[in-house]
Amino acid sequence: MGSPDYSTFLDLATRYERVALDTTMVFTPFFDQLVPFPLEERPRLRDLGQAGKILLGTDFPNIPYEYADQLQGLVRLDLGDAWLRAVCWHNLWSTLGLTGSHAL
Repeated sequence: MGSPDYSTFLDLATRYERVALDTTMVFTPFFDQLVPFPLEERPRLRDLGQAGKILLGTDFPNIPYEYADQLQGLVRLDLGDAWLRAVCWHNLWSTLGLTGSHAL
């Protein structure tokens, strides 16, 4: 997501077709204490996620919090179930060119 330059990285993902961002570390209580995601950028986060440009990212097991915290942080964004499915599953499959029964 480009922390702490969230807006700049969202600009890049918007401008360039082959640029996508991942959610590693952001939206967790651990990271929100350091550099929280700006609330005014949530509409762009929603739109880019639905456009296939935001991917679930994690450095598990090399992260300073529980893996579930990453997923709970995404849920707390309250961007909807379709957004969560896109970010946590469909966007990666699409990026890798995978289709069919694997892309539930």
